[in-house]
Amino acid sequence: MKATPVDEKLKKKERDEKKRLEKARRLGSAKEATLDYRLGIRGGSSGGGGGGGQVNPVSMKGWTSLVEDKIE
Repeated sequence: MKATPVDEKLKKKERDEKKRLEKARRLGSAKEATLDYRLGIRGGSSGGGGGGGQVNPVSMKGWTSLVEDKIE
């Protein structure tokens, strides 16, 4: 049984829509990666927005070092 021309057109339209959405997603991702690179953000963006990117020290020596760095 051969597919009708309407089915072929519908399938082509769906394929084209899927390709268009994928291309838009990739362009958006590339734009975000470019901005992250320009801003010096490592690891890409995981959604959310902001974060200092610096973790809190665990030891007393780490806290002392952090305070010294902030004072300078």
